[in-house]
Amino acid sequence: MTEIVLREWQCVPLPRSSFGPAEHAALGQLPGHAFRLRERGGQFELHARAHVGRVQVGGLTITVLPKLAERPLLHLFRYAYDLGDLTLGDLTAYPGGALLQDIFAEQLRRHVQMLVDRGLHRNYQRVALDLTAPRGRINMAALARRTPLLRPVLPCVTHDRSVDHTLNQVLHAGLVMAARLVSYDPLRARLRELAAGLADEITVVPLTRTLIAAARRGLHRLVDHYRPALQIIELLYAGAGLDLVAESSAATAAGFLFDMNRFFQALVLRLLQEGLVDCEVEHEQALRNAYRWARPRLPGRRRPRPRPDITVLHRGRRYLLDAKYRDLSLGPLPREILYQLTMYAASQGPGGTAAMIYPRHEAATLPEERLDLFDPIHAAPHATLYLRPVPLLELATSLDVGEQGTAFRRRLAETLALGSKPEGVLNIAG
Repeated sequence: MTEIVLREWQCVPLPRSSFGPAEHAALGQLPGHAFRLRERGGQFELHARAHVGRVQVGGLTITVLPKLAERPLLHLFRYAYDLGDLTLGDLTAYPGGALLQDIFAEQLRRHVQMLVDRGLHRNYQRVALDLTAPRGRINMAALARRTPLLRPVLPCVTHDRSVDHTLNQVLHAGLVMAARLVSYDPLRARLRELAAGLADEITVVPLTRTLIAAARRGLHRLVDHYRPALQIIELLYAGAGLDLVAESSAATAAGFLFDMNRFFQALVLRLLQEGLVDCEVEHEQALRNAYRWARPRLPGRRRPRPRPDITVLHRGRRYLLDAKYRDLSLGPLPREILYQLTMYAASQGPGGTAAMIYPRHEAATLPEERLDLFDPIHAAPHATLYLRPVPLLELATSLDVGEQGTAFRRRLAETLALGSKPEGVLNIAG
């Protein structure tokens, strides 16, 4: 078994001499959205992207660790997804540190245990029974079909309160999935023990997107305490959607790779929704009139409708923002990001603006960068592009300092969305 450990956006060399035919074949099966494999100077280079977790293909195991430490990362996940009061526990219990799926699974176990201790929610379930002592409502239609009566029973319909419903079925299926994903054996045992206890009263069903969506639709104020556990199950399910076995058509639990772009977008959206005053914050709103087909147009070809991650409306002006989980302060500006920002800014006409929001993992703060787009003929400014960093360590710290942290997040949200930067916006005293 060959194991490779690297961090997000890191590149590691893989000498040909250290890999046999099986490892080379496994490298070719890695998902392209999470890894990039290049050959240079007689050796391979493995580039990690924005996915973290662990994946196993054949005899090759690749672990991608996040840049942030576990505690700040958990604070930010809790804030971005509104996961309630999460605690990391003792990190020394995890050999080599806790993987992201282990952290998620432990939080899921704690939430489900809390729900079990509190008492699982019960729904009224329709039950049709033949009873010698009638209760509930007599099913007259079924009774009419049975005439003449040959047995001393009456068909009855009752509504009994039961824990066997969609929400609790998702809890059980989520525990089973989490037990397959974790790398820490004692945690796997605790998850399986908790799942076995639920299986005594709940129908065992496979976890699917349809089942999760049905559970999400079933949330209301009486079961709102289920929301954090359901959110964690969705995060685990999103990271476990791997099918790396070519001969199998079913999704396998061969690994867990979570897209940190998904997390960062949720983090920025929560920050702006909470911190902006007198603004409308919209998520992935399509730019309907950015493109228009002229002649000729082939049948079935639709008008492109780009979708910026976030649109902020403030005093009649629209601000287009995109969020990418990649530290743009390191190295040159990627071409695809430059073209994307240019399109968003140009779609607003002369004087249009667009901003790319990116994470900053180091403690040192950076100002926003401005890039002006000029008309090549008249040499006049046409649009403006901004690169605005999010100081993740400071943001995680602000979640624990009360009113001062709230004020910091409000100023940071204004900086990211509107470009205003009051003095001291990136400083938390005390």
